[in-house]
Amino acid sequence: MVKRPSNRVTDEEVAVVRNLLGRDGAKGQTIVGQINARRRQLKQSEINAARISEINKNHERYADINAASDDEVQTFFNNLVSLIVQPDPVSSPVSPSVLQRLLPLEEGESDILDITETDKIECKESFANNFFNNCAIAIAAFANNQGGYIIFGVKDNVWRVVGINKTTFEGFDGATLTNTMQDCMSSEIRFEMGTLDFGVKTVGVLYVHPAIVQPVIFTTNKDGISIGNIYYRYTAANRRIGSTELQQIIENRVTSLSQSVLGKHMTNIMANGIENSAILNLTTGEVDGKGGNFAIDKNVLSDIAFVKEGQFVETSGAPTLTVVGEVKETVVSKLDRYPYSWQQVWQRVQGQVPTIKQWQFNKIIRECEIKYDRIYTNFSFPTLAKQAEFDKTGVPPSGVTTIYNQSAIDFLISKARELVSADN
Repeated sequence: MVKRPSNRVTDEEVAVVRNLLGRDGAKGQTIVGQINARRRQLKQSEINAARISEINKNHERYADINAASDDEVQTFFNNLVSLIVQPDPVSSPVSPSVLQRLLPLEEGESDILDITETDKIECKESFANNFFNNCAIAIAAFANNQGGYIIFGVKDNVWRVVGINKTTFEGFDGATLTNTMQDCMSSEIRFEMGTLDFGVKTVGVLYVHPAIVQPVIFTTNKDGISIGNIYYRYTAANRRIGSTELQQIIENRVTSLSQSVLGKHMTNIMANGIENSAILNLTTGEVDGKGGNFAIDKNVLSDIAFVKEGQFVETSGAPTLTVVGEVKETVVSKLDRYPYSWQQVWQRVQGQVPTIKQWQFNKIIRECEIKYDRIYTNFSFPTLAKQAEFDKTGVPPSGVTTIYNQSAIDFLISKARELVSADN
């Protein structure tokens, strides 16, 4: 009997490949991509282009398999639902039922697994309490992809079950692994451990969940691993992450945060009402809302403290930031404190002192220098750039207006009366 290679194709796949190879313009690389796309949906290991080449050359392994019909090819690619193994929603990823599906035996064999290493499975021949030293890269790599299994007690490449000490594995303190990972990795790694018996032999399984916060970055130098290293699980290999995968992680993280944060804000806005909602920029202090905008004084902004509660995980349900301090009393709109324009102040002063002239009114403002006295006035900056220019030079740039409060009106009325009385 001809022995199939470890990443073998099924007879059905061979028949489909023969059909595809017979079509005009068919290319081996395209066909292997089609087959592997289907295999990924089925959580199966991928094949390489060499298998397509062997089928094309009518290798003896496949000589007795005929090409599939067009209808059979269509069904092969479209009818996946019944073929995909749906995980039991109440099952742990290391439950016996899940592990039995994950680690089937070769037909007719008692200790040879019908598996190969994939982007989901890595095998280790032995297990010891210090196993992390040999598995750190694999753990980080799985956490940065879609998660995966490290199988202990299986000889790599031949997939023979050699077994481990079941008592040692089941007695391993998971807290030790958690603490070790926290000491050298940037994100929390969630994992589960289980065992599966094959006669008198036992394999141990460590399932690594995909990290909630990716990428997982090494934060200490450890056994050939440098600070800042990021590893990713590729098919049958743990390697330093490539630019494409890293960019995808970043885009996924931005998208996830955008969706969760924006969704949360939209819910709050709809509950509070658009007219009662505003956006606070914690860097600039600018608050922008439907009713207008204002800027929090930099001295006040620096007094607003934020503390982290739990992890920065939008899906955890825990609040990310908690505001500490009497914010309601200190964060006050400029327009609330200085609600009057020059025109409004002039009208009120003229109403109380009808004989005052506008040039006299402006002279009082100029000589008393109240434009720079925060007891009476403040500046309304149309942009943050204008405010930055004023902070740098101390001179209000063009386009900046002065706003006044009631104290300014009272002061100017008093000064206007004195001026009119003196003239009389």
